[in-house]
Parts: sequence; structure tokens; C-alpha cells
Amino acid sequence: KTPLSPSSPAQLVHARAMRRAMTTPERRLWSALRAAPLGMKVRRQVPLGPFIADFYVAAVQLVVEVDGATHDDQA
Repeated sequence: KTPLSPSSPAQLVHARAMRRAMTTPERRLWSALRAAPLGMKVRRQVPLGPFIADFYVAAVQLVVEVDGATHDDQA
């Protein structure tokens, strides 16, 4: 497996669902990133091992997590 491999097929399905149902702060950040391109590919809701990162820039191995109530509810 690569670092971007989901730990299970269910995790991949969950990440895809999260892309379609982003929180308001995640949508705002995604809009800002798309409006001012960084010159690097930014991926959203990326499975990284047992986790799903909100945003990931592979070129510099940068993970960006948007804090909020939705993260507090997950175990």
C-alpha cells in the first residue's frame, strides 16, 4: 500500500461521501484554494492510512484539517 491507500474499501466510500457533503468551513477553504491556485495539486477528503485528511498536498506532504464540531463527534 502507498501512504494514500485507504485502510478499507468502506473508508474509500466514506471519503467519497465526505467530498459531496463538505462542511461550510471546508467549502470556503476549497473555494479559496481553487480561486488562487498554489501551482500544486490539492486533494480533498483523502484517505491516509486509517485517517481521512480534509485537504492534502502531496508535492509537499502537507495535510490541512479544518477544525469544527463535526470533528468532535467522530471517535
